[in-house]
Amino acid sequence: MSDQEKVQAVYEYLLSEFPNSTVEDRCDGDRGAYLFRIDDQGTVYSAVVSDAFLDSRSASDIKVTLKTFLLAEHLRDMIDTGVAVTKTGLDIP
Repeated sequence: MSDQEKVQAVYEYLLSEFPNSTVEDRCDGDRGAYLFRIDDQGTVYSAVVSDAFLDSRSASDIKVTLKTFLLAEHLRDMIDTGVAVTKTGLDIP
């Protein structure tokens, strides 16, 4: 399981990209990931962040990496589907 500081970094990134939203997270041990639900004034986005991604980076690198991956932009494009964050990049269905 990834440490809470890294999960908090993802949470803070999402809040910075969706400033008028509420962000919820929960651990999904069966999937080896954290599930993030972003409710931006009625529009809901979802991201699945793998433990492998979190384990492969320091907490200070997570926000920069998510920006490099363009996570927020892809979330906005994939409202109904969601986006998965893996160790090597985004998995977009």
